[in-house]
Amino acid sequence: PWEEAEHKDWEAERMAVYAAQVDCLDQNIGRILGTLEEIGAEENTVVMFLSDNGATERYPKAKPDGSFYLDNEETTWRTDGTRTKPVVPGVMPGPADTFGGYGPEWAHVSNTPVRGYKQSSFEGGILTPLIVKWPGKIEETGGITHQVGHVIDMMPTCLEIAGGEYPRKYLDREILPLEGKSLVPIFEGKERDGHSALFWEIVGHRAARKGDWKLVGRTGEPWELYDLKTDRAELIDLAAQKPEMAKELETLYRDWSERCNEGR
Repeated sequence: PWEEAEHKDWEAERMAVYAAQVDCLDQNIGRILGTLEEIGAEENTVVMFLSDNGATERYPKAKPDGSFYLDNEETTWRTDGTRTKPVVPGVMPGPADTFGGYGPEWAHVSNTPVRGYKQSSFEGGILTPLIVKWPGKIEETGGITHQVGHVIDMMPTCLEIAGGEYPRKYLDREILPLEGKSLVPIFEGKERDGHSALFWEIVGHRAARKGDWKLVGRTGEPWELYDLKTDRAELIDLAAQKPEMAKELETLYRDWSERCNEGR
C-alpha cells in the first residue's frame, strides 16, 4: 500500500517521469496529426497506434560498484559508454545519466485489473489497445470494439487499405503466406470472421486462445486454463475442471509451435 511506502518522494518521481514520457508521446503524435492536416493529407491517411505490450515491472538494479544490470551484465545503455546512476532511492530518475523503470508496484497499477507484465503471456503482458483514425470510414468518434485482433493482422489490414497485393516470392524464394486477417471489417463497424485460434510465445511464456478460452503456461510448468468471458483477470484456473478443453488448446499450441520452428 502507498501508506507503507518507505520512499514516497522517489516513488512518486518515478511515476511522474513515466507520466511525462506519455505526455511527450501524446504531444508529438498531435504534431504528426497536425502536420497531416496542414499538408492536406488528413483525409487520405489512416493512422494506427498500437502499444507493443503491457507494463513492465523490470528495472535496472544497482551493483556494488555503482553500475547496474538488467538481468544481464550490461553496465550502461548509452552509446557513448557513460556509466549511468543506479536505480535506488535518492537518485531521482529522468536526467541523461539515469536509466530506470517504475518498478513492479507502478506496473501493477498500470495493468490493473489484468494479471502479469511485459514478457508474460497473461493478459497483463499481451492485452494492448489499438487506436485507429480513418476519415470517411470510421464514423463513430471514440467508438470502442472488443473484437479480438493480433499484431499479425496489421499487414493484411494495410494491404487491403492500400489496395496492395502480398507477394508470393522474393528473390526467387517462396514467401510464407499471411496468417493474419484484415481488421478493416472491424473498422467499418462490422463483425469480423476472426481467428479460430491465436498463439503467443516469448522466452518460455506460452499461450493459446480459442474464443474465450485461454491456455497459459511457462515452459516446464503446468498449463493453466482460463475463461476470459467470466475471468479476465485470469485468477480461476479451470484446467482440472475442463481437461478436454485444456488438451485441445495444448494440441493446437504444439502444432503451431512445431510449424513455426520448421526449417530452423
